[in-house]
Amino acid sequence: MGDCSFTMQNGLEIHAENGRDLWRNNLSAPRKLLQFSTNTIEGEGTNFVVQTVCTSVTREKPTIGGILLWKDKQNWLCLDRGVQGPHEISFWGCSGNEDLVFGRGRLPSDRIYLRLECLDCRVNTLCSADGEEWFIAGYTEFPHRDPVRGGLHALGQVNRLIYVGTYPEGTAIRFESFQLWGYRR
Repeated sequence: MGDCSFTMQNGLEIHAENGRDLWRNNLSAPRKLLQFSTNTIEGEGTNFVVQTVCTSVTREKPTIGGILLWKDKQNWLCLDRGVQGPHEISFWGCSGNEDLVFGRGRLPSDRIYLRLECLDCRVNTLCSADGEEWFIAGYTEFPHRDPVRGGLHALGQVNRLIYVGTYPEGTAIRFESFQLWGYRR
């Protein structure tokens, strides 16, 4: 919608204006997506892993966003941090045009690793504070036949009961890294 921004310096920073979301009919969240196919993923087969490390940008803006796997407007998945609070991890999305929540948890760390694993038609999501000890955030079935896109996003839908204040500048999230690899099971 032209009111959000991104910068590439020390990683990818995405700034989302208030009201930008991926829920119900509001699909206006800013995102950077790549076309995933068996030809673009290093390795072989249709199984792949997406991983990122995300941190806050500033104390003046909530850190809300994460990994997005996008088939179309009726079928997509998000693994986020910050939607339900500063240390909350959420796995949610839309399947067959039905908005669903698949899992959630809590990880008290400013620097969060998020991982989304597509294994045939099953998607597993994990989170970690150090990249070594991983916790399951949830899983679901998601037929991800080509083409599917995936990448990073920020949300600007700030729950004022959780994040008390006005936050006139919306939200911001920094992604330190983005990794994508494929493999054969």
